[in-house]
Amino acid sequence: MLIEKLITYLALVIYLVVPSRLCEGALNSKNDITVIEPVRGAMWISGQHSYPITWTQSKFCFKWNIELLDIEERKVAQISTGLSEFKEGSMRHVWLIPPTIQNGDYVIKICENSAPENCGRSNSFFIRTTKVEQRNDDLFTCEDNMLASQIGHAEDTDFDAFSPIHTPQMKETLTFSGNATNNERSAVQRRLPHELRRQKRTERERLHFKYMSERIRHDADQLQCAIERVHRPSKETFVEQYMKPRKPAILTGMMDNWEAMKSWSFDKLGSILTKGVKVDIIENTTPYSQWNEFRALFADMYKDPAQVIMTDFHQIYPELMDAINFPKFSKDYFEEVVDEDIRPPQLSFEMAPTRSGFHWRVEALNASLWSALIQGKKLWGLYPPSKYYVPGVNHNNHRTQNSQQSESFTWWIYTKPELQDEHKPQECLQEAGEILYIPSGWWWSNVNVDDTITMQKSFCDETNIRSCMDELKELGDSVADNFHADVYIQLRNYLAIHDPGFLTDDDRQFKSPIRDLGQTNSDHGENFHQNVWKKYFEEGIDDAKFSSNRDDEANV
Repeated sequence: MLIEKLITYLALVIYLVVPSRLCEGALNSKNDITVIEPVRGAMWISGQHSYPITWTQSKFCFKWNIELLDIEERKVAQISTGLSEFKEGSMRHVWLIPPTIQNGDYVIKICENSAPENCGRSNSFFIRTTKVEQRNDDLFTCEDNMLASQIGHAEDTDFDAFSPIHTPQMKETLTFSGNATNNERSAVQRRLPHELRRQKRTERERLHFKYMSERIRHDADQLQCAIERVHRPSKETFVEQYMKPRKPAILTGMMDNWEAMKSWSFDKLGSILTKGVKVDIIENTTPYSQWNEFRALFADMYKDPAQVIMTDFHQIYPELMDAINFPKFSKDYFEEVVDEDIRPPQLSFEMAPTRSGFHWRVEALNASLWSALIQGKKLWGLYPPSKYYVPGVNHNNHRTQNSQQSESFTWWIYTKPELQDEHKPQECLQEAGEILYIPSGWWWSNVNVDDTITMQKSFCDETNIRSCMDELKELGDSVADNFHADVYIQLRNYLAIHDPGFLTDDDRQFKSPIRDLGQTNSDHGENFHQNVWKKYFEEGIDDAKFSSNRDDEANV
């Protein structure tokens, strides 16, 4: 018996000490990092432009440090620290070049976060500064851009990504001030009938969206909140009354000392977010002033306006993390146990125009969620885990992913009012300065009643670690060589030492799929459906069997 225990202990030590696939645990030393972009001789322009940095690796690292060096290998800028990026093939990070970068030749240096001595370098390329002229137009619309291109003064900028697709978009473009040029007048006079009809439709849609936004705001203000508010709860009270029974709550008074409540407004953030923001409808990093101008001028034309959503905000702006302070009521297994290289994204910084929002979903990895509202008002809806199908939603059979449906706004306007009371969600209007707690497994959706600024954090603790582990195990079976399995194994190894009774036999027996050995869940599903389709449709039906069945039916 003693020998068996010793063997088990040694096996566990080996399992803990020798990582399986991470770059720092590889037996044959070096991870070859090849920087593909920027290419040799490329020209990048600073100030208003973002460019892709792409690279490959020969092993499996998940976190990276990226620097800009001058031609003499001196560091000019820290592009990213601890960037989470892992893909088979090439990886990509989009960088908005600061206007402070001067004309000159540079190289990009990419290093492993966990082994900073192991790096790759790009070929040399050139960065050129540019001066952006201030536009004097009261409103720079897509129509102005088209007109400017006709007379030879248009500039291609990232701003075009936010401009309305169809022109003209606003009623004001039909009228002229006394300073209107002949070119402007003739541009309108040349519009064809179908273009004028399109303009009227666009204006009607804009007014409809405005009316619906007012309707949501009015309904939200009259709403009787179905989620309990609790003011500055103690750790013991909140854990026992809300976290253990998995009961949603809104915490008040917890953000009174947040610096973000004083300095994070749409106006003030312009001088703070100097490295740009990431908008959900485009891949590149965008200057904050550009998105903020879009929010102010064009957001009311869209049913689902573009939002800023940044899960790497803490890496791009680490100096701003002291401005927030989420409650620490329980152990955060992701933050305290999982290596930073493979830690799932937990923080999300969001800036959203009125009427935007998130459609129904369950938090990724079955985690719980803190949602701290810094500015604006947000209407929330919640369903308990027992409500497997949300009414009016096209379910996708994956609770942790988005439901396959149109934007959140449509559900709240058209579906929710038609539901019987027993099928409506728990609703509440969250005010600035409040933190919403959503327990593991609960469905949630929201729509922004005002322009909002939000910081969210997901976490797995003692109250939901079983749900998180099961979800990680399911995802680990789905794809070979994915980080979910590595996260699961790290948590399992920790629990094997600190809480061995927690683990089931299935937990202990789990092994991550290895590429080209066996089939993952995804491979099996794809191959199964292909084989069924081929058997019953592509290969045709046995004529003799088909004729026999028809004869039997005729005899009956």
